[in-house]
Amino acid sequence: MPTAHDRIQVTRDERVEGILAMGARRFPGRRPGRILVDLAAERADQLAREADYPHDSIPVFASPAGVVVTDMMVAEALDDDA
Repeated sequence: MPTAHDRIQVTRDERVEGILAMGARRFPGRRPGRILVDLAAERADQLAREADYPHDSIPVFASPAGVVVTDMMVAEALDDDA
């Protein structure tokens, strides 16, 4: 589906397949991209509570240009329900 957001590719290796299988039990009927985003968001929420950070300030990664990308930015970019 066309989008204005950049896409991220994830290679479905053993680790990713295991995560998707666990996520499919937790979120039945969801597409793989949505499962990964929802699981990442849950983990980010948990980290935010543990570290007492605002939810959208936890860096997921930093780009080579030094721009911090948060879980909310990734969720929006991968949102295949929109």
